[in-house]
Amino acid sequence: MTIISAEFTLRTDWRLLDISPPNNGNTYMPLLPDYSCMMLEDGVNVSKQNAGCLKGLSAMRNVLILFGGVLLLLGCVSTKNADTLTADTFTKAGLLSGSTMTQDTCSETDTSLWITVSGKEECIRYFHSGLQTQNDIVHVWLHGDRIRRNRGVNFPSGYSNESAKKQKARANRTFQRTAIPYVRLSRPGTYGSSGFHAERRRPRNVNIVIEAISALKKKFKIRRFTISGQSGGGHLVGALLANRDDILCAVSTSGVLGVRERNRIRGWSTDITGYWDFYDPIDHVDEIPNNSDRRIFIVSDPRDTNVPFRSQEKYFDAVKERGHEVFLVKAAGRGRQFHGLAHVGFDIVKWCVNGLSSTKIIERAQSRYGL
Repeated sequence: MTIISAEFTLRTDWRLLDISPPNNGNTYMPLLPDYSCMMLEDGVNVSKQNAGCLKGLSAMRNVLILFGGVLLLLGCVSTKNADTLTADTFTKAGLLSGSTMTQDTCSETDTSLWITVSGKEECIRYFHSGLQTQNDIVHVWLHGDRIRRNRGVNFPSGYSNESAKKQKARANRTFQRTAIPYVRLSRPGTYGSSGFHAERRRPRNVNIVIEAISALKKKFKIRRFTISGQSGGGHLVGALLANRDDILCAVSTSGVLGVRERNRIRGWSTDITGYWDFYDPIDHVDEIPNNSDRRIFIVSDPRDTNVPFRSQEKYFDAVKERGHEVFLVKAAGRGRQFHGLAHVGFDIVKWCVNGLSSTKIIERAQSRYGL
């Protein structure tokens, strides 16, 4: 059965078509607000100018309520206000609903971290290969977004029902490929972690990942990191750069490094998630600590229709202006959107950690993966 997350269901704390914010303090654009006759479509607010707008939306209110009730009865609807206690985020349903956990349920001690951020506790899962009790350098990879949003409704994206076993197998393959101790971190609300992936670029979600990296460092006595991330994971690479001074190599592939610039290019009034209060890495480049040993690589395809090249280039320009060692690498992205570049990032991580010069790294990347 197709799982659908509909924002108009189970909103008991605020009116269905009102623009009043929810009681939980979220800054969110509700679906079809009848006071302004605005409609959220893929992050784009489309104004309804016709005189019959309010009347039409009032009628649509009844249709949506009826539709939401049908979906609820069918078991298709998943919302944050539903009971998310211990929801399994390895599943598509758990991905959409989000999950809260207790410390007792965060029991996989070898692959989980119990952390506190903004007064709330989270269980963050990770899957590793090649780690020792002490580690000079560890590669942490951050996956891309796993929810897509269409007409105000969330759907799983590139997410089959998963398992810890599958994640561990992927970690083993990456370690075999790079020979660098490796951690595959599950972002909040994904792959076994608690949290809400629908809120993935909000400040608290970013802080959860930052805190999880610190917890990993303490747990495995890690001296330095190399961090890479694809798309939404690249967004977190930018956030970590502004918050850590122990990164040797940072590689963003097709990264959401300029959220506001991406919104401008795509014609969106909010982030694709529907939230206004997003963390934008380009706003924090002044916070990136000076480190003469660190190298930063921004890997992008100019044809990328998901995360526009210019939004990544603008971040690169800002970091370069501040004197950091940063390089823009153009490569051929996979898929219809020319967006998939994680495989290039893994090679760049390997070459960087192995001490290959930046010039050689760029030459190799463009020779193997160039346009």
